[in-house]
Amino acid sequence: MQGEERGQQEQGREELLNLRARLREQIEQSSRLLAEVERSLNSSQAPGAAQHVANSAGTSVSSRAATGISKLDDLLRGGYPAPSNVVLNGPPFSSKEIFASRFIVESIAENYPTIVLTLDREPSSIVSALGDPATVDQWQKSGLLTVIDAYSRFVQVEPMDASAVVIDGSSNISNFMKSIDQVCSRVASQMGKYRMVVYSLTGLMTQTDEKTFIRSLQHLSQRRKAEGAVSLYLLEDGIFERKIYENVNYFMDISVEFRNETTTEYLRVRGLPSARTREWVEIIRNDGSVDLGSFDLKRVK
Repeated sequence: MQGEERGQQEQGREELLNLRARLREQIEQSSRLLAEVERSLNSSQAPGAAQHVANSAGTSVSSRAATGISKLDDLLRGGYPAPSNVVLNGPPFSSKEIFASRFIVESIAENYPTIVLTLDREPSSIVSALGDPATVDQWQKSGLLTVIDAYSRFVQVEPMDASAVVIDGSSNISNFMKSIDQVCSRVASQMGKYRMVVYSLTGLMTQTDEKTFIRSLQHLSQRRKAEGAVSLYLLEDGIFERKIYENVNYFMDISVEFRNETTTEYLRVRGLPSARTREWVEIIRNDGSVDLGSFDLKRVK
């Protein structure tokens, strides 16, 4: 009798496992289809209509923001949640810059105005990674791309990007944050929505003390999210004490971590329960572009 009961229990468990697998597959298919529909709607949207989307309630037009890398969209089940703050945390010379560039290009392709804030890099080096110079110049003239240059004055060099909005660095943190808020408010008012990429939190941390850094990041992240934006923040790993990275993660919705092992690079996603896996996934680089290796649904926790 006990053997029969045990057999029935095992059969019932097997049926539940099979049902769970089918449901997960249906959810994945629906997520992929939804992401494709959202991208199609955004790309076919009339330019005039895109500029007048109401955003006063602090909500985003789409529940997901495409990353510009289809395999990462698949891992995230459609892209970055919107609105949200996302940190790309990895060692120097990792692929996080490519991921940031792809997000900028994809956002503009979907008619999302994108604000790039640079604290520790020459703006032209960021802009040149976005593609054809004539196309990028047109983005800046049309308002689809706005560069805030907080780098040139800080290092006391002549600004090289005439299209950039040049502001003082973070030595006067109050004026610094006010200048950023003014640019974001102007773009939101004119275009109805925006996204943001910050190069980088490493620069902000090195230019301020720890308490000022935390207050600034709190203001920057909460204000951008309240305005409905998806914001990416680049951060160099292994430079500061561990508690700094823990403080950064506290204000983030998602952390995308990068690591290198000999000749192979990996990433993993933290903070997003719906991600298809929380394990490390291989990054495949090819002539300046990136893709991800396979990830197994059975590893989802």
